[in-house]
Amino acid sequence: MLKIIGLGLHDEKDLTLRAIEEARDSDMVFLEVYTSRLFAEDVTKLEDLLNKPIQRADREFLESGKILMYCHKHTVTLLVAGDPMMATTHADLLLRAREERIKTMVIHNAGIMNAVLDTGLQFYKFGKTATITFWEGDYRPTSFYDAISRNKKHGMHTLCQIGRASGRERV
Repeated sequence: MLKIIGLGLHDEKDLTLRAIEEARDSDMVFLEVYTSRLFAEDVTKLEDLLNKPIQRADREFLESGKILMYCHKHTVTLLVAGDPMMATTHADLLLRAREERIKTMVIHNAGIMNAVLDTGLQFYKFGKTATITFWEGDYRPTSFYDAISRNKKHGMHTLCQIGRASGRERV
């Protein structure tokens, strides 16, 4: 089984009781560190809360589907910053798991779209979102420029998720 669990926006205190219970009941717990650096440097508090060791899951591990090899014989949790279905990487992983007849579960949490509404901007005025991923080696995508340009042309807001040195996301 594959459980994809949202961590929320700030720290381990954002986890729901259901998320904690499901992660504790898993055989293996991975922390996705590709689309976010939340917890990436220090997972100690999260490990203490879940009473489980946590392994880091990088871009190659997730996009290659290697995590799914474990799901055939084990219950695996993938912890994701924010809401787990905001990133196409996670949606794709969920679909591939289902294609391989792996049972799946998604536990949602607050994501960046929830938080941006605190700014007073109107949800219906947002165009396509843009993800500015952390560059790794030679992988330096710039596709977010196109989304920003199109939205600006149509007078719409663009929600960009970006990383910074401290490891927290901001809008």
